[in-house]
Amino acid sequence: MKKYNKIDIAESQLETALDIYLNGGNLFSALTLAGAAEEIFGIYLKINGVPNSLEELVAATQKIYKIIQNGEHLPEKGIRDRANRARNNFKHLNSEEDLEIELDLEEETIDMLNRATTNYWRLKGDMTEKMVIFEKQKRHLTN
Repeated sequence: MKKYNKIDIAESQLETALDIYLNGGNLFSALTLAGAAEEIFGIYLKINGVPNSLEELVAATQKIYKIIQNGEHLPEKGIRDRANRARNNFKHLNSEEDLEIELDLEEETIDMLNRATTNYWRLKGDMTEKMVIFEKQKRHLTN
């Protein structure tokens, strides 16, 4: 048996997810792989006292909600559940009524790739070639 570093595994998963996405492949697979990488990178960052992309999303959402809802607090769990809804639904089936999910697959995949690449950047301080291509493609789509 051989030992494998989980950060290296997550990097490989993210690179594969980016490859799938950039080449117009199966978005269910791209999102699932990106989600696995995002989670590993995010937990490692948290262990080392560095904010991860999900923590920042939660904090920003809570601040915005507090402003628009006159000081009301939005629980963290609801934000996390929504942010991870697609990834978790692709991994779990809870009942017969849980056989379908309605979502914007492209948008959810881009969101998860964003979170994973952000966490990678915070961890490594650099980006891979595929990450740069993804970032450039994203900016092209929004202009």
